[in-house]
Amino acid sequence: MTPPRRLSDVEAAFARTHALMHGTTQVTTHVTVRGDLDPAHFRRGAERWAAELPLLSLRIEERPDPLPFAAHRPWDERAADFVPLAFTREESLALKSWCRERRVTANQFFAVALADSYAEATGRSEVNLCTAVSLRRRYEESAELPDVGCFINVLNVPVRVGRGDPADEARDYSAAQARADAAWRPPLRDHAVIRRAVEQTAAARSAAGICITSVGVVDPALGPHTARVTGYRTVVNRVGANYGVVLHLGTLGGAFTTALAFGTPSTDPDTVRAVAKALRDRVLRPAAARRGLPAGASR
Repeated sequence: MTPPRRLSDVEAAFARTHALMHGTTQVTTHVTVRGDLDPAHFRRGAERWAAELPLLSLRIEERPDPLPFAAHRPWDERAADFVPLAFTREESLALKSWCRERRVTANQFFAVALADSYAEATGRSEVNLCTAVSLRRRYEESAELPDVGCFINVLNVPVRVGRGDPADEARDYSAAQARADAAWRPPLRDHAVIRRAVEQTAAARSAAGICITSVGVVDPALGPHTARVTGYRTVVNRVGANYGVVLHLGTLGGAFTTALAFGTPSTDPDTVRAVAKALRDRVLRPAAARRGLPAGASR
């Protein structure tokens, strides 16, 4: 396999065209040579270069297509729903150990597992994965930006699914998220532009992607009352269906408490249930592999 390298401007232009044409690009090469040079030498070189075009096209980063709504309704005819997804403490600890051994976080694993599960349920090869990140302590030098309340940004990272080992996918996603976070700058928009953006979102017939949010470990917030709480789940109303589906992730007593939230009828409930099943299978695979059991089995 040819090792990755930076493309020249000409290669990048051809590779981009090849990608946009879905692999049907026709390349015509005109070469003028001196009489003492064999034209066959250049022909072989051109054929070898053209053969690499499909590989080059994969290096051109494009945004995946939006997720079309299953049905579009006015706001007053929309609703929201969710599919709960529970894991035992033992299942959760097994996944945490697997992630720790491979130097990835549980959030990173869940992110790519969600993308893979959604792609599996919908037949996609790539999906936009949105993640809310905190902006707290980011602008300490500015007294005009209070460090309270919901102070976040949403990063949008394209994820190509089914590329191999889930730990490698988690690392790739983490690196892409870090690059997106470093490149982000606060948008400068007046109120009219913001209102138009809200109106466009409300009238949209598709979602930009899927999303994962994590509230982290809940136990410290409960303090002395932790032992009295036997269950916990956080879900956000997704009537607007700005995402195809949202995975809400948290931890209580060492166990993952998750739910898949979505808007109806924008997102088909059967799709979300299929995503939930595929996601649960992926979470259980590491522990099952350790015990020599098939994926999804328990003992």
